[in-house]
Amino acid sequence: MTGRGMSPYYWVDGIEPKNDGNWIWYSNNKPIDSSLWLPGEPNDSGRQDFRTWGSWGSWGSCSVTCGSQGLRSRTRICDNPAPVGPGKPCPGADRQTEVCYPPQCPTCQVHNVPGATTSVSAARIYENEYVKYHCLPEHKLISGSLTRTCQANGTLTNEEPQCKKCCGTARYILNGYPDTSASLCYGDHVNYLCDRGYKSSNSTPIVCSSPYEWKYIPLPKCEPDGSCSISDVPVPDNGFASCSGNELDKVCYVRCDKGYNYMSDRSVFECGLQTGWGWKVRDKSGNYTTAENGECKGESSDDNDLFCFYVLFSSFDFASIYMILGRAVEKKMHLA
Repeated sequence: MTGRGMSPYYWVDGIEPKNDGNWIWYSNNKPIDSSLWLPGEPNDSGRQDFRTWGSWGSWGSCSVTCGSQGLRSRTRICDNPAPVGPGKPCPGADRQTEVCYPPQCPTCQVHNVPGATTSVSAARIYENEYVKYHCLPEHKLISGSLTRTCQANGTLTNEEPQCKKCCGTARYILNGYPDTSASLCYGDHVNYLCDRGYKSSNSTPIVCSSPYEWKYIPLPKCEPDGSCSISDVPVPDNGFASCSGNELDKVCYVRCDKGYNYMSDRSVFECGLQTGWGWKVRDKSGNYTTAENGECKGESSDDNDLFCFYVLFSSFDFASIYMILGRAVEKKMHLA
């Protein structure tokens, strides 16, 4: 095979002038019949054996969208010229791969949170990576989220957590109570209020400064005030208190408005210097029991009927009453 004239391939006297699989005799410019080719020769059964690779295609996308590096590839086809028959494979590979360098991935700043630890040590994390926070012992999550994920815009999801040192709920005291039932954290304070008839030994708020100290910090005491203000007498709705005596030796009687009855046997309350208002009857220990509310209820219809009968009875003389009752008995016997 040698090159001459305008044909790239020659086989003895044959030539393929257009590289299209059609061979002619060079000497007389006539087509060469495919039956003249032996197996393995250029054009037996119209087969083109001398194909080469076409051009490489474009590079594909990088295997990663961001980061340090990835891989990309391109391909080519053994079709130069286009095959007429099965043909022989082109030498070499049909795929080429190389390293690619995508842009830097977006990162998010990881801040240190007071009273908490984080699951990462790096100052920044990449997109779709997340950081977990853990509140330290004796600390409590007040707001925000303990898990945050880095977004494509370089910000973290959710709000930054706040872990504060907490003391827990306030303890109760005898004859008193705290003004809140919420869990208290560092810097929070609680005031103690006393039951009616008692006063606090210390009105200073109790501040949460240490969970350990919180367990043992002295609390105020609620002591009997002994003042026995009339406004502290347990007067029910539709009732009133009638009091007598001096400031430290008062006795109050609970009464109901007209048309109401007092529904408790504890209607007399006495003031004691050490106890405040107490029910006048003492308990087994000799102390007055705690003042309690009775209730003023409206009078029943039976009570009203009894009252009407009393008025009717008082408006007649005995002779008239005897006559009325006799007629009633006689009528009842007749009906029987």
